[in-house]
Amino acid sequence: MHITLTYKGPVQGNARKQSDVWRLRKSFHKQLHKLSATDEFGYVEKYASQETENLHPNIGIEIANSRYVPFVTSKMKTRCSLYIRVLRGVRQYNPVLGNVDLDNRVKTLIDALRAPQQVGETRESDGTVRYVLLEDDSLIGGITVKSDHYLDEDDEGVVLAIITANIHLAHATWANMHLGYPTAPF
Repeated sequence: MHITLTYKGPVQGNARKQSDVWRLRKSFHKQLHKLSATDEFGYVEKYASQETENLHPNIGIEIANSRYVPFVTSKMKTRCSLYIRVLRGVRQYNPVLGNVDLDNRVKTLIDALRAPQQVGETRESDGTVRYVLLEDDSLIGGITVKSDHYLDEDDEGVVLAIITANIHLAHATWANMHLGYPTAPF
């Protein structure tokens, strides 16, 4: 199973703030919410309820009066590999990408894909359900990152990020058998 998420906008590297991560997290939430209504990812809704049956793990995470629902969780024994394509805006084309601070931008993207770990990482505590890709970034089994020019954008601070998450089973259980058989990442 795989999920492709996109984001177009500013992604800070060294000077990032929690508000930067939150902006990306909200963008990914909208896309993941749409996926949660599909047959393929309906398990997310089913197991996110606080009133799940004993056979099914409760994958929802309560933080600061909000509920975060991850697609990849340790309780479901799932993992993922990420393929991240980062296209950055350029004022003038140069075949050498130069100083793009790619590693910190990728860290910002990954932080936005996971559920907050503590209250200080949240922005709103209104009891809303928010969808995230990962329970924790430790569930990422591999990352491939490619960077290139985004020729349709002049602002070097703006990126077009295309993130493909390949979800696989780390261990088959009764709760996750419908997701498929364990496979190697990529």
